[in-house]
Amino acid sequence: MAKCLICQEREATKKNSHIIPSFLVAMVTSYDGSYKRDKEILFLIKNFNTKIYTGNLPSTEYDRLFDDLTEERIENELKINTAAQDYIFCPKCESNLSQYLEAPYASCLNGNKKIANEIPLIFWISVIWRMSVTGNSGFKLSIDTEEKLRNIIHSYFEHQISGSKFSITDITINYRILHCKDYCRKKAGYIYAEYHEEDDLLTMTIGDLVICCMFSSDVLPSHYTYFGLEKYLKTAPINRGQGAEQRVNISEDEYTKSIKHFIHFAVDKKKKDEFKKLDTIWKELNLFGQMPMKMKITFLLMLYDDTVKLGDKHTTSRYIQIFYYLLKNIDAWFLKTVL
Repeated sequence: MAKCLICQEREATKKNSHIIPSFLVAMVTSYDGSYKRDKEILFLIKNFNTKIYTGNLPSTEYDRLFDDLTEERIENELKINTAAQDYIFCPKCESNLSQYLEAPYASCLNGNKKIANEIPLIFWISVIWRMSVTGNSGFKLSIDTEEKLRNIIHSYFEHQISGSKFSITDITINYRILHCKDYCRKKAGYIYAEYHEEDDLLTMTIGDLVICCMFSSDVLPSHYTYFGLEKYLKTAPINRGQGAEQRVNISEDEYTKSIKHFIHFAVDKKKKDEFKKLDTIWKELNLFGQMPMKMKITFLLMLYDDTVKLGDKHTTSRYIQIFYYLLKNIDAWFLKTVL
């Protein structure tokens, strides 16, 4: 059995440990905008595949998402929480995350309750660290930075347990945060993070929140951009854990504009990833050269056909079906005009 990633002493026997705390995941993914657990619809979109996780949805939601849903797919895909992982923490450290960080911060964010000044900073350090070390969130910090964050989390827990004072002034990490309160209650949200190694900073969107964390400086570079929100982040107050968390409130209109910027970026990236995937399959089948561009574009048009329900678009069987259909029916794509 592997050792716990936090304490590195006890065995990591805990199952279903959340990489991103469940109250944040529920904010983004609750199908009814309730921000409650067990109502999630989560699409994990990676370079070469898309996975779906669902909570205990009513039959009407399953009908909206799927046409042909088997018990096998429910058990092997839909019930596997892509925002959680088994055997990375021991029960004690898992409990510490909840008791000392997640529960207090959730009460502050959702209920405006006053909490110790250092908690928000340590909370976000813990979220970023978990996302990085588990390697499933689209970014990877340096080994030295990961270890620095782990030491902060572990030391904080040790001080809380012993009742001794924790020195927040020794931490040089800081962050800025934007908040479009309740945006995901009415509109779709997303989770995305990008790390800029040259500037040693990470910016991420989680539902109603945008967090910019800086690991070695407190000045955002002049070239910094983030989907149209950089003007707010550059002027946002810096949180160092020495006072109550300061968030900048963003209007719904401004946040929607930012999300539209992100969608354009994500669509372009996904198209390139799909093209790479198709070329890889083409080579593995020992076909000549690369897949023709007209064939690729026709493939994507068929894959993202609006008449196919969202949960059925990216199944392996459908991918294979479209691929072989286009191989056998050259006239379906060869004579098409590529715009």
